[in-house]
Amino acid sequence: MNEKVLIVDDDERILQTFGRHLRLKGYTVLTAANGSEALALFSQAQPEVVFADVRMPPPDGFALLQTIRAQKEDAEVILITGHGDMELAVNALRAGASDFIPKPIEPNELETALYRVQERLRLKRELHAAQEALFQYAADLEMRNVDLDAFNTAVAHDLKQPLNLMITYLDNLQQHYPPTEETQKYWHALARNGRKMLLIIDELQLFSQVRENEVELQPLDMARIVAEVQQRLAHLITQYDAKLSLPTAWPKALGHTPWVEEVWANYLSNAIEYGGRPPRLQLGATARSDGMVRFWVHDNGPGLTAEEQALLFMPSQPPDATQPADRRVGLSIVQRIVEKLGGQVWVESEGRPGNGSTFSFTLKRASDTDFDSVNV
Repeated sequence: MNEKVLIVDDDERILQTFGRHLRLKGYTVLTAANGSEALALFSQAQPEVVFADVRMPPPDGFALLQTIRAQKEDAEVILITGHGDMELAVNALRAGASDFIPKPIEPNELETALYRVQERLRLKRELHAAQEALFQYAADLEMRNVDLDAFNTAVAHDLKQPLNLMITYLDNLQQHYPPTEETQKYWHALARNGRKMLLIIDELQLFSQVRENEVELQPLDMARIVAEVQQRLAHLITQYDAKLSLPTAWPKALGHTPWVEEVWANYLSNAIEYGGRPPRLQLGATARSDGMVRFWVHDNGPGLTAEEQALLFMPSQPPDATQPADRRVGLSIVQRIVEKLGGQVWVESEGRPGNGSTFSFTLKRASDTDFDSVNV
């Protein structure tokens, strides 16, 4: 066992008989005749358990308990009280003692108190071991994440090079060797899927950046952000003959411009590709009373069932033919971005064709002072 026990009592007979009993149990016993000696021994030897008489010359058992706990918050201190003095025993527990035993010290009462303390010590050791294992696991996981991020960056670079080259070759082939009507759709399919692969790679890189980086919230020029997104999606808007309806003014909000641009790009590209034919999108925003601004886009598509809505922002779900990979990855990144900025994402849909779906996200509302500080 070899656990250290400190006995503090001004009665030499208690120290001898009590100490002899504990030594026979396999404990290393330290003794002190007063509180001052006990504090010196406790600081030096750090015993696992302290038995201290309540009634001693100052510092008494209560004062000793408080001083020991100030040094070691979870120290196991058992106070020795007078026999039959239940008020003193109750006060000992109220003061924070681990347990109490009355004088004269009966072997069975001592064994019971020791058993309870040993159980607490065992649980503490197990908890400490579990915490150490958890800390080590977290450190290992962090190191793996660093390695994985470096690997992802290298792989993304290696994948994008041949994809960009393939798309360039396709464009050149279309210009110099015009395809027939039958093969035209294959050219478009190859180019479209190549661009989707590039988009997925870019979004996976963005996902890693959002996880790693912390950003300072700044006032957003939402009209400008949405205009930039429209330029980015110009080919998609033209291809699907999409029409967008925008508000004349946007509520002021806080965020990180590059990330919020990605949120809109995901929402709008999904609404165009998976919405109605032709796509008709309505964008809007509402300042709420809780200090947040809700931004949303409503499409005229077939809508989503409750089951589809529940899984839409979860990329770890098994592949679903109705939910393409680029859509699942994109929306999961949207969720990660908005939550990192202090907001929420959700979708609302009645699941009826033509009624469409409304995709929303919230950001913290900005004040006029926020915008003034930017414009100074």
